Amino acid sequence: MSTSPPIVGPWTGVRPLRSGVGTETWLVNGEEHPFGVLQIARSAEDRVLLRRKARILGRLDHPRLPRVLGGDADGDWLVVDYIEGCSLSDLVGRLTLREAVDVGVVLAMALDHIHQRGVVHGDIHPNNVLIDSRGVPRVLGLGRAWTEEDDHRPSGQPGHAAPELLRGGRPQPASDIYGLGVLLYELVTGLEPYRSADPAALSYLPLTSLPEAPATLRTDLPELLNDLILRMLAQDPTCRPAPARELTERLRTSLRSRSARPVVGMRREREVLRRMVALAANGHPEVVVLHGPAGSGRLTLIREALTAARREGLQVVQLTDGVPLWDSAGPPSVLALDGNRPEHVEHVGRILADDLPWLVLVRADRPLPSLATLGARELEPEPLDRESISLLLEHYGLETGQAEDLLADTGGRAAPVRAWIQERLHPRRHLNRVQRKLVDAVSGGPIKLPVLAMMLGVREHELLDLAEPLIDAGKIEEAEGAKRCGAVLSRCRRGSRPGSR
Repeated sequence: MSTSPPIVGPWTGVRPLRSGVGTETWLVNGEEHPFGVLQIARSAEDRVLLRRKARILGRLDHPRLPRVLGGDADGDWLVVDYIEGCSLSDLVGRLTLREAVDVGVVLAMALDHIHQRGVVHGDIHPNNVLIDSRGVPRVLGLGRAWTEEDDHRPSGQPGHAAPELLRGGRPQPASDIYGLGVLLYELVTGLEPYRSADPAALSYLPLTSLPEAPATLRTDLPELLNDLILRMLAQDPTCRPAPARELTERLRTSLRSRSARPVVGMRREREVLRRMVALAANGHPEVVVLHGPAGSGRLTLIREALTAARREGLQVVQLTDGVPLWDSAGPPSVLALDGNRPEHVEHVGRILADDLPWLVLVRADRPLPSLATLGARELEPEPLDRESISLLLEHYGLETGQAEDLLADTGGRAAPVRAWIQERLHPRRHLNRVQRKLVDAVSGGPIKLPVLAMMLGVREHELLDLAEPLIDAGKIEEAEGAKRCGAVLSRCRRGSRPGSR
């Protein structure tokens, strides 16, 4: 670097800002502008970069983006705005939800302007965002942005780059939406979506898995914000929210939603299913059997996997009774089946035997060796531990000292734990009218299925579908031998407390 302050055009160097490889950078004083940042090319490559930067910034005119104040046509030097402030990376994990969303709104507006001018930033991350002296975010790092006339393709920052950039694909506005999603994830949780002790893992994890919900790490996160961030991080660019300007209102609205349902326990199982959804999105689906006792969390895991599949643009298909799977219209992408129904097991066997390209999630009471021998994976939800139950109680404002008794009473089964909590918060409010009638009908003791269906005015198969979530939630129980004698339902556990019978 020069030892004496440079003088270029109307600009005079004040002090060096940084040194090292790349351009020489100075804080300079000018005749019309008190301060600017001067970059001086050191090589032919630097001149190409400065010419490109001047060309890109010349297209843009937005208060949250730097301006070109002067430059040399050959790319020997370039002067842009001097912005005093701190890097957003210094504030990761230290902002309130409102402040984090406000940053996201400002950046979305800046990105929308960039995209409308035919530019893709390609490298959105906290180090490329400066918070100025007035607390307003400013987007930097446009020197390597991409336009249609560029041959180079930005690869982005590891851990922040969109999957299509990691694959060497063409940058697109959705790539910046992904980068903004990573940034918001960091701001609200203090952590990146993908974490590994091996830095090289950040180049393939976004291609082979999906991030865990930010609500897992921050239990007060609004439900809509949690969902919006995950949608921004979809592997398929077409599944991310677009255009960027629509994010501004969606981000503001997200803060007015209720807190997301806390996600605790079963982390290994959740990670396996996220990987399976990612594989299915990339054309490599599998079959998994989730087995365990009623209320162990099988339905919770399946619902989460189906929600993730929808975010990834996969079609979730409902199997119509009496219609063979292979005769149904259109190629299904994701299917949830009941491993306790022989006809469903037959369908799964056909899928495995014929190697049909469908992700299938099978819920069963016990392992299904007949499917395992055909290649199905097996997954058994782990019970919640005392710490997970305590987190749930704390989140809902209940006494955490009850965690030990609740663990003993439920065996750590996720659904009964949540049912007990919901009963304390809103007794029976979360049941619909027909479910309340069902709970009342079985509270007096076992009752045969046809009689119960007649009492409620529903068909027998509809009654089974109605009872299933109540059984999983621990609100009612199946009598011993129910499947053999026609699904007799027994004791209502409404209002029970830990340790009571």
